[in-house]
Amino acid sequence: MTAAPPAPPTLVALLNEEAALSRGLAAAASPDRARARALDAMRSRVAFPFRAVFKAVVVGERILASGPLAVGEAGQRRMKMQPDQRYLEVAPEGLTPIAFEILGPILVPSARNLMEGSVIMAALDVLDPSRYPIEGPGLVADLLDLKVLVAVEP
Repeated sequence: MTAAPPAPPTLVALLNEEAALSRGLAAAASPDRARARALDAMRSRVAFPFRAVFKAVVVGERILASGPLAVGEAGQRRMKMQPDQRYLEVAPEGLTPIAFEILGPILVPSARNLMEGSVIMAALDVLDPSRYPIEGPGLVADLLDLKVLVAVEP
């Protein structure tokens, strides 16, 4: 009888582990180099999009410019600017301060006007950071399901 393959790491465990391994770079060199090292290590360990379900607290919001999009039939394509997208910045339960400092929040798209302190349960696909680069720390995700456990709204 063969042993079952090990279970894949959870998102929080993966973020915490890679940030801890990159911590020395953050202190000795720069946070950007530590973040790049942690993201490279993550990409070598798991396939993206990486599906995750977790409880998290909203710690802020960020607007990301969506940029140009080619629309229309082949041969008649034109560029159209997509509207900017609002994201909640969330910190998953169990994420260490070091992981948050180096890798940043998970960016979850949401039209709901939740504010800092809101608590959510999110099911999402974390996108490959090399294909969805953003300014500043953070990982972009596609939202699959969102349940608001505690709402802080204006």
